[in-house]
Amino acid sequence: MQMRTSIRFRNTTTALTILVALFIVLGGAAQPLFVSAQVKKTTVTFSLTPNNGFIDPGVAQGSTVFTGTVTVKGIPLIVTSVNITADSGDWTNNTNPASLVITGSKSGTFDLTVYAPFNASAGDSHTVTVSIRWTNTLNEKGTAEAESLATVNQSYYVSVYTSPTYVNYKAGKTSSSIPKAYISNSGNSDDTISISVVNDSALLAAGWAFSFSKSSITLSSGSQDSVVLTLSVPVNAPVQLYRVQIRVSSQGAQSVGKTAYG
Repeated sequence: MQMRTSIRFRNTTTALTILVALFIVLGGAAQPLFVSAQVKKTTVTFSLTPNNGFIDPGVAQGSTVFTGTVTVKGIPLIVTSVNITADSGDWTNNTNPASLVITGSKSGTFDLTVYAPFNASAGDSHTVTVSIRWTNTLNEKGTAEAESLATVNQSYYVSVYTSPTYVNYKAGKTSSSIPKAYISNSGNSDDTISISVVNDSALLAAGWAFSFSKSSITLSSGSQDSVVLTLSVPVNAPVQLYRVQIRVSSQGAQSVGKTAYG
């Protein structure tokens, strides 16, 4: 009489059964021993690039985008579903799309956009953690995780407005209602800001004169200051509306080869 024994080894992520017949001697006769082992069919890898993304503070001023890549290697036509979760703490993020469906041995990608708080300072950084959870039609499943760093760039942003907007002048006189230029530094560090009149060439040639109480000012991040603009009108200036444009330039931006005008 022959006796057959079956031994099964289980793995929660396995699906393929391989039967191995081993012969042992039992009661003087060779008896087959069947060993059933399950082998994992699918491997899933996950990466997040770049390792360090640079971002300007505030949603209105920019963001940094990371690319997540999920690669599936397995049997053709097997469908793998991937759910994506991103954690960036108190920094806002958006994942697009939030899930992937991959058929066969292929790769899928998604974009993770991260925004720093508007009041973040240059050099502030935050670790972004992305987790994926996958399952497939073979009832296999698994998880993976990747991290990248989001770092706040140096941001330069200056602006200017005048008050009053319109001033009446008499030919050959300097107005008693002197306008002020109010200058703001909305960048994320101290900045020295220079002040000039943009369209002064033609007016200067016609005898106009311009002067500011200060040619430059240094402002901390988020602060504002004002300078006085004095205009002298030539005696023979025709009666009409003249437009004087004031430019403020970030010296910090110019030092790194960028442009920040107001």
